[in-house]
Amino acid sequence: MKNTIDRRVASMALLSIAMLLLAGCGGGGGSVASVGSGGISGTGLSVGSVTGFGSVFVNGSEFDTTGATIVVDGVGATQSDLRVGNVVIVTANFDDNKASRVEYRAQIRGPVQTLAVQDATVGTATLTVFGQAVVTNSATNFVGTQLDQTLPNALGAGDLVEVSGLLDANGVLVATYFETKSALPEYQVIGKVGSLTATTFQIGALTIDFASASGDPKTGDTVEARGAAAAFDSATNTFVADSIETLTGLSPAHDESLEVEGYITRFVSPSDFDVGNVHAQVVSSTKFEGGSAASLAQNVKVEMEGTVNSSGVLVADKVEIKSTASMRLDGKIDQIDGAALQLVVLGVRFTIRDGAQLKDNSAADVSPFTFADFAVGDRVKVRGFLDGNSVIASQVERDDPGPGAQLRGRVTATNPAASQIAIFGVTVTGNGATQYGGASGQTAFFNSIRIGDSVEAQWDTFTATTVPADNLSVEDD
Repeated sequence: MKNTIDRRVASMALLSIAMLLLAGCGGGGGSVASVGSGGISGTGLSVGSVTGFGSVFVNGSEFDTTGATIVVDGVGATQSDLRVGNVVIVTANFDDNKASRVEYRAQIRGPVQTLAVQDATVGTATLTVFGQAVVTNSATNFVGTQLDQTLPNALGAGDLVEVSGLLDANGVLVATYFETKSALPEYQVIGKVGSLTATTFQIGALTIDFASASGDPKTGDTVEARGAAAAFDSATNTFVADSIETLTGLSPAHDESLEVEGYITRFVSPSDFDVGNVHAQVVSSTKFEGGSAASLAQNVKVEMEGTVNSSGVLVADKVEIKSTASMRLDGKIDQIDGAALQLVVLGVRFTIRDGAQLKDNSAADVSPFTFADFAVGDRVKVRGFLDGNSVIASQVERDDPGPGAQLRGRVTATNPAASQIAIFGVTVTGNGATQYGGASGQTAFFNSIRIGDSVEAQWDTFTATTVPADNLSVEDD
């Protein structure tokens, strides 16, 4: 039987950000500041992906690991056994960033079943791995393989892999680490028990037969299932497990420090939301980087630091918005609101705040270029992000007229039957002539799109957004 520390390691690794299960309910609220930096002290935990070595870098902090205990899959290891992208739990004293323990466990070890590459250069792909939905992006650390299908070590169906990452609000594992293995004598998966019967249950699309396994799973439990590689039947997506370990959550002590990286999986308000399974809130003293409290929403990626209150809720000292629902537009200005400093392009209304970069790349070459120089009908290229429900432009460039248009951003609604999605509220349609990047046709593309995905629509000759796009593709945000 595993000891308490090993059970905590497993508990962390399986969560949507491979972190703590914090019990309790939220409370309190209030407005927040818009910019600043925070700081925590005392002992606590930092949970997130490794970004570098020397010591160990996690969540923007360098932790001195001299003398620290390193644990990989519940077994003693060394720092050299860790890799960039591994989601780890660092136990440390934040006064001097001295780590006493660094723990890692992969969420999946098993075979790649399906693979759709969106952009090999960027690193974006959609996969099914051992019955689990997985995506990769530009931040994924690939080891031993590449997405470029023209290369000898190209990733393919049937490859055996180890995956570590962060679960998003849709239950998709966003891989931060993805390594191919020459062999895996044992497969493993960590997740929540669903569709429980007397002998089977589901984790993702994987049916796990536990009739002969040790363990007593219950609906909703988070478990780790292990078994021999030969016990997986890919034709039926069934896995006969040797062992089922129910993983209990951890309730940090009142006032314990905590840093977490992950996606917001439940959002009610800034005073009541979850990062993974960590119940969190911001308060009037919370400092923000990369956005504000209005930026918080389901599936936004954040990095938070703070302390745990008496109810087990993480009260944030600082929040860094890591995923800001990036927006790109290339089209003609339809409307101008000078009083509100807003433009409408391709049906998207966005605000130009102080500090935004304005540039004239047209033949007029106006310098300095200001908001007053924009005119209805001008073609502009816009980069920005979503702050709450408001689209904010960080860069606007005026260009010479051109026939095409581009709209890229978060999907806010889907209608597969009509071959339609909404990007920032603007309905975009595809048809049989549309080119679908990374998907095998019209039906497959629209069935695969989920709210929160980043999609780019392009029109070679633009007349209106109601005209089917010439190209539609899923993008790395």
